Amino acid sequence: MTSGKRAYFDHVAIAVERWSDGYPLFVTSLGGDWIGGGSTEEFAPAQIGFGGGLRVELLQPGNNANGFVTRFLEKDGSGPHHLTFMVPRLDEFVATATRYGLRVLGAFLEVPERPEAFVHPKGNGFGTLLQAIQFSELGPDPSPPHGFPESGLRKHQISWVAVRVADLQRATDFLVEATDATVDRSKTGTRSVLLEWRDHRRLLLLDGSGGGVGVDHIAFHPQDAAPPSPLSVLAETRDIEIVDAPGIRIIVSR
Repeated sequence: MTSGKRAYFDHVAIAVERWSDGYPLFVTSLGGDWIGGGSTEEFAPAQIGFGGGLRVELLQPGNNANGFVTRFLEKDGSGPHHLTFMVPRLDEFVATATRYGLRVLGAFLEVPERPEAFVHPKGNGFGTLLQAIQFSELGPDPSPPHGFPESGLRKHQISWVAVRVADLQRATDFLVEATDATVDRSKTGTRSVLLEWRDHRRLLLLDGSGGGVGVDHIAFHPQDAAPPSPLSVLAETRDIEIVDAPGIRIIVSR
């Protein structure tokens, strides 16, 4: 990216039948807070924030009974739907994706104040949809919905979102160039790469060349503790807990 503002990893979206499916884990257990949400014909996103900048978005069907979220749920069930990056210049992101031979799609909704584009999951090497949104002043409705639970007392932070990719070096090079990611060499193994952005936003790329690509897990740690090393978590040399979630593996460091 050549613009003054720097791009960053914003959130991971999880498709669910209803937002409340994610409340017991992400709000009650992990201490997430309501950031905002809303509804359209196609989809209804609700963003849950944790310590640091990274968020989880719960993505339920919108008003259209045959919208893309409904189709996704019917085909794959609850689970990771996309990864979202905020960028200063959408045209630069699209140009970089095109140069890497990635298939770019237009926006689901044409919002003039918020240009966005998608990199199709088929053949992109990430096994999941990538969304890029140009910086804008638009934001989700900050008012929590009726019945939103109290946030749990033990606040957590997202340590990283882990994604298995088909080509570790190519995926790293693309995200470094397209989203201003930096590589943390001190926490990088031969089969993993830790990418970082501002406000403790981290994406862990795992070697999926042996088969099976896509979002692998989300790792959390207590907000009052230092982030764990991915190598220690992956090697199970740290005290961790694997907990139930709607269609995605969640690893919590104690």
